[in-house]
Amino acid sequence: MKVKNSINANEFEKNYQVFTQPSMTIPDQSMSIKTILERYARGLPVGGRLDEYYDEEDDLPDPRTLDLAERQELEELYKFEINEIKNKSRKKVINNVDNSVENSQTDETES
Repeated sequence: MKVKNSINANEFEKNYQVFTQPSMTIPDQSMSIKTILERYARGLPVGGRLDEYYDEEDDLPDPRTLDLAERQELEELYKFEINEIKNKSRKKVINNVDNSVENSQTDETES
């Protein structure tokens, strides 16, 4: 009885599986486990395409039909919304950094 190793591996019969049918994978359709679980928890379809779901309806006015004052009003409104979103994300980052600094300081005092 011979033991198979890296030196005599070519002396043994190869038991490979050969796939003759076309692949069923779809390019750019991979999802992480976290994404799959989040989609399942929200009741969204787990497999298939990654469709975008929005909470708001698309009720934006047609800019071609607006006059100059209405366009400026919309511009100011959206600039304000964008600034709010940026400020919220900055606050989250700052809070995360502060929390990590506090945690590292408590770890150092415990040691």
